[in-house]
Amino acid sequence: MTESRHSPRMRTLLKGTIVFSNRMHSFDCLVRNWSDTGARLEFGTGPTVPDNFELDIPQKSRVYRCIVAWRRGNEIGVHFVHEDKADPAVALLERLKTIEQQNNRLRRQLLDSQRSGD
Repeated sequence: MTESRHSPRMRTLLKGTIVFSNRMHSFDCLVRNWSDTGARLEFGTGPTVPDNFELDIPQKSRVYRCIVAWRRGNEIGVHFVHEDKADPAVALLERLKTIEQQNNRLRRQLLDSQRSGD
């Protein structure tokens, strides 16, 4: 199998928190391996991980912006987005997805309030 990563990954067992929707939603994960450019994350069943999110790792005292590279069961591989190298198109797409998620949430809340008022 050919290695396609730009930097080697080291095995870890770090606690992380996946944060998204303008920090309104979060859940815990394990950082199973790590490099300067990305990581493999493991989480419990149930949560749907968005394509773009922040990864807070308290042991490293740092928050990383991430883009999902692959998904397998309860694991995902992510690339870190470095602010100084971020593609403006990726940043715009991320912002658009966030706005769409907020819009959908507000629509659901409006429908729920209309139903309860009937």
